[in-house]
Amino acid sequence: MLNLFKKTPAFYKAYPVKLSRKIIDNGLAISTTRRYIYARIRKAANSTIISSLYHAENNNKITGLDEIQKIKDNYFTKPGNLSKLDVNNLDSYFKFTIARNPYSRILSVYLDKIENRNKSQRQIVIKFLKKNPNDEITFNEFLDFLENGGLRQNAHWAPQTDFLVFPIDQYDYIGKLEKLQQDLTKILSIIYSRDCPIVSVNEHKTNSKKKTKELTPSDKLRIYNLYIDDFRNFDYDH
Repeated sequence: MLNLFKKTPAFYKAYPVKLSRKIIDNGLAISTTRRYIYARIRKAANSTIISSLYHAENNNKITGLDEIQKIKDNYFTKPGNLSKLDVNNLDSYFKFTIARNPYSRILSVYLDKIENRNKSQRQIVIKFLKKNPNDEITFNEFLDFLENGGLRQNAHWAPQTDFLVFPIDQYDYIGKLEKLQQDLTKILSIIYSRDCPIVSVNEHKTNSKKKTKELTPSDKLRIYNLYIDDFRNFDYDH
């Protein structure tokens, strides 16, 4: 029988969220042994960061994206599984994230998840636009979708700020994808008190940096209005 009075997990009592609990459960990678919290911003070197953390902890060779996905799904403690005592102890955890320029991030999402007809995330936009599965979705149409209720429907294009959950001033280190080598090296050295290698994976290349230059002033204004908190909180120029 369906439990209509399912208890709210302790974490979500303490920390209201803008995204779905499912997204946040997968979006905060919590290590109760190393006492850190990584706010996993999608399309911001997520796989490289996860694989580097896992390698530093276990010294295991990462064989590919499928293995990394299993690590993402199963290795870390999820917020919804924390006890009240665990939640009370989170103040002392080392909190970090890696952010990305919102212009290049949203273009990367579009090129990888929307323009690519083989991606499941595309179906959400197809349904909204009332298109056929193989129809083209233009970048402007994707922005239409985001502006009309789609902004928080998927982790890959949700605002980066929403993944933080904790107030931004509680984060000990906020790095940038644009200087990933420097920032991730520093983060790993803080967590493990030694030099750790960055373990890169062959993520999908979308060449969004080149494409960013092709954004029109209208495109940039729409993106800025959608992700204004990200521009401000992570100090990106618009």
